[in-house]
Formats: sequence, structure tokens, C-alpha cells
Amino acid sequence: VDDFFANDTAHKILIIINEVENVNTKTMGELKDIIKACKKEGIDIYPLTASNSETVDAFRHEYQLDIPFYYGDKTNLKSIIRSNPGLVLFDGNVVQKNWPSTRLPSVKRFLKKVAE
Repeated sequence: VDDFFANDTAHKILIIINEVENVNTKTMGELKDIIKACKKEGIDIYPLTASNSETVDAFRHEYQLDIPFYYGDKTNLKSIIRSNPGLVLFDGNVVQKNWPSTRLPSVKRFLKKVAE
């Protein structure tokens, strides 16, 4: 991601979408709500994918995601969370919670976890 991620002590989330072509599209509404809440609350968002930039740009346009994506190795992304998408909440550099696509939290539950 970048050096800022490692040095930041605030809450942040990784959104792992190892392949945008194979994302669980049923979760995109929930994911967009969480992204919107993160922006409102000042929580940094780091979406990671192994897909190529052209495919990611089309995906961002289709789902109206106004966030930059970062790129990584598919195997490494799968080792973080075996879900597409998946969320990982950090408090500083410590993983606080992760959620697979089948159990994404509501915005209320997500913000409650951030407040803990």
C-alpha cells in the first residue's frame, strides 16, 4: 500500500477484492454504504486487488466507487482474507476485526466496532 499505512495510528480498512471480475456483486450495496460511512468518519480506505487497472476502472465506474485502488498479488490477497470482497479493520497497525463477503456488517455495527 504505502508507508503512510504503516505509520498511521488511526482506524483504517482494507477492502480486499482479489479479482473485481469475480466479486460477490450481492454485497456491493453494503460495501458502498461502509465506504460512505468511512469517508464521513475520516477512516482511511485501502481497496486492494489483483485485477488489472483497465478492469478496475470499469468496475469503479459501474459501481460508482470514488476511491483509488491499490494493486497486489492475488495469492497474497487471498492469504489476508479468503473472501471476495472482504473487509479488514485496523486500529493503528493491529487487526481489530475482519469480515467475509457473506457477513459484512451493517454501517451501525461497523461504526460500533470502530468505537470500541
